[in-house]
Amino acid sequence: METRSDKKRKQLVDDLKNRKSEHLGFDVTKTVKTAMDSGGKLEEEPRRKMKGDIARNKYFAPDLQKILGPDLANHIHEHRKSGFTVMQDDKRVDPQKGGSYQGYMFSSTRVLNDTFDSQLKEIGEPRSPNPYSGTGESHRAHTTPFNLAGVETNSTRTVNAFSWANITVDSFIESKARASVEKYDEGNVFHFRLDTHDRSSVGYAVDRGEDLEDKRWKVVVAQYQRK
Repeated sequence: METRSDKKRKQLVDDLKNRKSEHLGFDVTKTVKTAMDSGGKLEEEPRRKMKGDIARNKYFAPDLQKILGPDLANHIHEHRKSGFTVMQDDKRVDPQKGGSYQGYMFSSTRVLNDTFDSQLKEIGEPRSPNPYSGTGESHRAHTTPFNLAGVETNSTRTVNAFSWANITVDSFIESKARASVEKYDEGNVFHFRLDTHDRSSVGYAVDRGEDLEDKRWKVVVAQYQRK
């Protein structure tokens, strides 16, 4: 007999056939691996180079879809229209079983021009098991950063990520998103994240205004392997 969970899983798999998500941005996997192999540390020069590489690999287009593809772009456009602070679309198929799984999760954050009390930050357990449990290699990473939007990010799902990537790569992108909202105002800057079973793309998108035409949208994004 087909159970309710079986039907839900089948529907999710069917939905994925009509949707597409691809990782994008500058790949920092090698740098993350070097840092983790060195005990979660990296010399100043390669760390500075990595940040420069991420910042230089920025994308411009008149339409966000031309950079992010239709599904992730539509997710951000719908988020913007909704007025919500955070939005998440979890299309992962049975991540709780561990190992490789189908699907992806989109997460986006409306970057707010404010500061937030870190004592209010809560980090939930990821749905998928920690592949590095007990070794100190991974963190429970917020997919919607607390320091960009505050307590509303506590309700969204987290993922397991290498500690150095969480502290260094993710934080650098968050700082760039924060600087952008100071220039372009709230509602025009969105942090986003695409997570699949073994890889993450993390970035931010800025609507710089219709008058810029073919360079209206700016995107800065990096990707790295998590497992």
